[in-house]
Amino acid sequence: MKNKIVAITILVTLFLSGCVNSLENKKTINDNINWSEFLSRHDLVWEQLPAKWTEGAFLGNGLLGSVIFQNADNQICWEMGRSDVTTHRRDNSRLPIGRLLLETKGEIISGEMRLDLWNAEVTATVKTNKGTVKLKSYIHSDDIVLLIEAECTGEEKNARFTWQADVAVDYRNETRFDDPPNPPAKIKSDKNGGTCIQTRVAGGGYATAWREVQKSDEERIIYLTIADSYPGNSAADDAKFSLNEVASKSLPQLNQQHRNWWHNFYPKSFISIPDTQAESFYWIQMYKLACATRSDRMVIDLLGPWYKKTNWPRVWWNLNIEIAYFPVYTSNHLELGESFTKMMDKNRKNFQRNAKELYGIDNGATVPHTTCYEGLRGDGSCAPDKYINPGDFTWALYNYWLHYRYSMDQSIISDQKLHAFFPLLKGSVNTYISILSEGDDKRWHLPVLMSPEYAEVADNNYNLSLLRWGCQTLLDICKSNNISDPLLPKWQEILDNLVEYPTDETGYMIGKDTP
Repeated sequence: MKNKIVAITILVTLFLSGCVNSLENKKTINDNINWSEFLSRHDLVWEQLPAKWTEGAFLGNGLLGSVIFQNADNQICWEMGRSDVTTHRRDNSRLPIGRLLLETKGEIISGEMRLDLWNAEVTATVKTNKGTVKLKSYIHSDDIVLLIEAECTGEEKNARFTWQADVAVDYRNETRFDDPPNPPAKIKSDKNGGTCIQTRVAGGGYATAWREVQKSDEERIIYLTIADSYPGNSAADDAKFSLNEVASKSLPQLNQQHRNWWHNFYPKSFISIPDTQAESFYWIQMYKLACATRSDRMVIDLLGPWYKKTNWPRVWWNLNIEIAYFPVYTSNHLELGESFTKMMDKNRKNFQRNAKELYGIDNGATVPHTTCYEGLRGDGSCAPDKYINPGDFTWALYNYWLHYRYSMDQSIISDQKLHAFFPLLKGSVNTYISILSEGDDKRWHLPVLMSPEYAEVADNNYNLSLLRWGCQTLLDICKSNNISDPLLPKWQEILDNLVEYPTDETGYMIGKDTP
């Protein structure tokens, strides 16, 4: 999976960089784009209904997410997720929520589905042996709500929408610790909708609320929202309030608000390349990126706003969070990267706390390779020592540096009250300094550390390169901003005397004695 993620990120970045270079060589650029027509050739199209989560159509708005497919019980399923629905104990892993189901009167015999990128909507036609159901679904770009328009003919006029709650199990830790289970969900429903309340042993809870509005004999609208509260128990009231707010707006108004957001999003990232399949890949990734995060919403973990049972239900720092954000820089969507930089700013004390706990230093900043949204490892969640790697945090700070370089917002490196970049980079380099040792060659060396996903190696190039970048960047910032930091001589001395990158006849090695 991680190799696929790396490939995706590299391809998107190369597409962007290559296309920018190509455009610079053109004398004229045609920006008169019929966006609806252009993006329609990149829509995801299913000539038969997707039969599992990994094949489904996906919707999202940076907090609420849904994947749509036909499940094994012959039902159309909207599998729901919300990024901030977590355990609030131990490592604060994500929790499953549940799914909205369309129970048809007849057996589904055929169907088709289309994800309309331009409008960020999924349309589907479901044919049964008793009638037809036509569907349009979207998760509103701003409001935390899933909307479904359903047109049912024949005996399918009596098709039902029902909610199926998942058991609130922390699948990452259920066999590792003897934690008391969360209580069963409580569902109250009738023909007009209902609520599902899930409380947590750790406090608070989350709730799903849905409402069904009959427009005519054949047409109806379904609204569904999910709310989370901690440590209080206001989730059910919050969900009902959100539902009332959305339902008070007209459907055309909701549709237009939703479409306006997406129609403003795409033109900032326009590229066109001769290979239509590769071009489609690019635009689908742009859609997915905007589904996964927003400037004022959750940072991207390994699930995004969606949910699937997994052992990786949080933030991973040894590759994933960094490459998830790489496309925001060259695609002209720095606002999406703000969910990351704001998280880094907000949790600086937690990163310093990690350095104290993991390395015993007061002036450091770091993360283990996995944390919750607050940057903490959590009780019992820290991976084996080989995964405690200072380079993971330094690499994340490189993303923060890219955000500065693409925006050239000088406050990012000069305003230490507003932005945490400079003190966090100092803390990250201090973490390295605490583990450096001088060898017989009078050069600075790093101990055995993990080269991610590969091996434990001393002087590995992963960490050496990040330490060099960190020291050089701190020197550059101080020079350009006339900062007289007492550690300036130390950073320069490390650059002058750090061991060279291990190489052999084929080029760079993983690290010392490890090709």
